[in-house]
Amino acid sequence: MYYRDSVAAKRLRARVSSTRTVTGGITSKEEYVLYIMEVSCSGRTWTVPRRYSEFRRLHSKCHSSSRLPGRRILGSSTEPAFVAQRSKELQEMLQSMLAESSFAVQDGLREFLLVDEMTVRVPEEPLKPGTAERIPLGASSTAHERASDATAANPAAHAGASDKLKELEDTKIALEERTAGQTYEIQRLASAVRRAADDLDA
Repeated sequence: MYYRDSVAAKRLRARVSSTRTVTGGITSKEEYVLYIMEVSCSGRTWTVPRRYSEFRRLHSKCHSSSRLPGRRILGSSTEPAFVAQRSKELQEMLQSMLAESSFAVQDGLREFLLVDEMTVRVPEEPLKPGTAERIPLGASSTAHERASDATAANPAAHAGASDKLKELEDTKIALEERTAGQTYEIQRLASAVRRAADDLDA
């Protein structure tokens, strides 16, 4: 059963932030588009990639009153202009569904946006007596002062560190984009497993 507190529901935000065309999946070599949503709830933010067919299933399952973008009959569904327009229409559909008060819609959205998976808080294990690291009073500020002095004394090293940081950030972005397709496939299979388990329990 999903948590249906109205205040918590109001904190759920989602938007279609970007798209990615992926060639090939686990079982085929088709080309398809992932519509990547940025989701935030309970102080956490994450991304969820979904295909158009999944939006369509969500709309049908929830019997939403929002407008579902139609399928493309002629031409490629990965054409940039078409993808941009569909992305805008899916965004409008998503916002409309978020505003609906139907339990079926809200529960469907929570599953679709992986809300319960991403906001479950695992309690931290308490530290055992004697395991906490002892830090001398003022050690943190002293270390910060030493770092500031080193930066002032060697600006070239500081510039090099900034360049390295930017390079690492660029690499991180490239890796996230490269793995978007694999992330989608894993989430799709996980959803299939959950649905199969629900069928067995029914």
